[in-house]
This record gives sequence, C-alpha cells and structure tokens, in this order.
Amino acid sequence: MPQLTALLSSQDQAAGAKAGETDDPIEVLRIAHEADAAIGQEVERALTEAEVEAVAVAGPPTPGAVEAFQAAQSSGRVVVVVSNNSADCVGRFVEAHGLG
Repeated sequence: MPQLTALLSSQDQAAGAKAGETDDPIEVLRIAHEADAAIGQEVERALTEAEVEAVAVAGPPTPGAVEAFQAAQSSGRVVVVVSNNSADCVGRFVEAHGLG
C-alpha cells in the first residue's frame, strides 16, 4: 500500500525507505512499529481504515464459508474468525454478509 509507505516516510524517512522495498502492508506496519510506537499506531489506524473501506468492494465469502458458519452455529458451536486483517474489518465483512 503506497499510502502507508508515504505516511511512514512522512514521519521517518529511513523507515519509509525500508517500507518502500515491500508491497506487504503487514510488513509496512511491522517496520512502522519497529521505528516508533506512536508512528506504528498511526500507520495501524490508517491500515484499519483502508481495510474497512475495502469491505465495500470485497467479493463474496469463500465458497462454502456461509454454509460452514451456518452449520456450526446451528449445532451450537462457537464460530471464530482468524485473520491478519483488523477486527474492525473482519466484523464489517461478517456483518455485511449476514454471518454475525
């Protein structure tokens, strides 16, 4: 995400240059936190905002996922989602697809 790298570069040029070597937003986030906790939190907020915005244009759930959720829920099981995306993003996606 070039926006995250630009944000990081505006706060710490060396960290921004390092982040410019990757296209992985999680790696940019790691570099930001490594540079400075406050910068890391700012980059994390920007990443979360971008993830939440992306939910609006994301495709449907993986084929079979809705049925798996429904089967687990109807059998009394607790469903847990594990993701490298933010909790806000996952929550919005789950709600957008009626999986809450």
